[in-house]
Amino acid sequence: RKAELTPSEVVGTCLDRIRAFDTKMSAFQLLTTDVATKAAAKADDAFTRREAVGPLLGIPFSVKDIYDIQGYVTGKGQSRTGQPIADKSATVVNRLLSAGAILLGKTKTVEIAMGGWGVNKALGTPWNPWDMATHRVPGGSSSGSAVAVAAGFSAFALGTDTGGSVRLPAAFCGVTGLNVTANCLPTEGIMPLSPTLDTPGPITRTILDAAILFEVMGG
Repeated sequence: RKAELTPSEVVGTCLDRIRAFDTKMSAFQLLTTDVATKAAAKADDAFTRREAVGPLLGIPFSVKDIYDIQGYVTGKGQSRTGQPIADKSATVVNRLLSAGAILLGKTKTVEIAMGGWGVNKALGTPWNPWDMATHRVPGGSSSGSAVAVAAGFSAFALGTDTGGSVRLPAAFCGVTGLNVTANCLPTEGIMPLSPTLDTPGPITRTILDAAILFEVMGG
């Protein structure tokens, strides 16, 4: 709001960092570069005209690839070939976008979100960024989301937790993960694993960020 930094600069820095390091980190399954760049330009304009609304305007984020994003395939940690394109986005994703957040892309996950180590032999296992010399597991199943936050690729990321899939990668990668009570946040548009246990949850750098996102995701 003081015009010391623009959303385009923030998003551009994230994309530059992804281009420089994600070949090794392998956090992302899909980048939405053009969409993010256009959204950042609109956010710049909103700040310039002093019409900025929404608590997350200009803030870049990424989403585990079991969330539906309108216009994209939901890969679920498997081959995207032959899979349908989502006709609408998951409810919590829409709430974040409505609050002004900017989507950078979809992050890697364990196949069908089933696994605590973060390993995906078919599509690649993200690299825990705390050790650049040795490929250590990032935790799962929201592996790419935790790596994206820990590596500074996005301000926050969405994961899902059924039996530890937000908490484990957050712990392995040294970031904050929020697991909420089942049915506290809507799961529409998210691949079901266990309808009685599934919960969407943010992965962030701080507890305060998680609290802010919990409020937005909760509507």
